[in-house]
Amino acid sequence: MTIYIGNFPPETHEDQLHEVFASFGKVRKVNVITDPVSGRGLGFGFVDMFSKRQAQEAVEALNHTPLGGRMVMVAQVASRPERRQQQRED
Repeated sequence: MTIYIGNFPPETHEDQLHEVFASFGKVRKVNVITDPVSGRGLGFGFVDMFSKRQAQEAVEALNHTPLGGRMVMVAQVASRPERRQQQRED
């Protein structure tokens, strides 16, 4: 399951997010989005976890909690087919 995390400090690295989410279960991949020119973090990214249950626990526990002095937003990312269906309904 893929998780969105936003509003963290730009200097946050993938290994830091991996450590935070690993306390809930096995992390498959962490991707911090960076500016292609400067390489500086944009303050959001994605975490992919193997277990849906553990990912949901992480979302519930970490949403609206402090990370690096900021309150982060953590949410489940809808799968691709669900996104397309929602766009058609709008």
